[in-house]
Amino acid sequence: MLNNGGSYRTAKSNSRCGVCEQPIELMTGDQSRLLKVGDRVCWERSTTDLGTVKSNSWGGLVVAWDDGRTNSIHHNDMKQVERMPVKTE
Repeated sequence: MLNNGGSYRTAKSNSRCGVCEQPIELMTGDQSRLLKVGDRVCWERSTTDLGTVKSNSWGGLVVAWDDGRTNSIHHNDMKQVERMPVKTE
């Protein structure tokens, strides 16, 4: 369970987050709709392909990637994107 209440993993998950090594599952469209502006995401469990959600509308969201690219992604096409866990201090 992520600190912000999100959970994109199940006991059946075989994939692991490239950053925190926790088991994850593919993000669904319904889970994508719950992302908030400012949430951090990564592409395909990468520790280097990171981005920030810039907007979230009924049809999809916009991600500004740390490498300078920005792109729109439909909610149902978010299978390769993961929400980054919120760090606790």
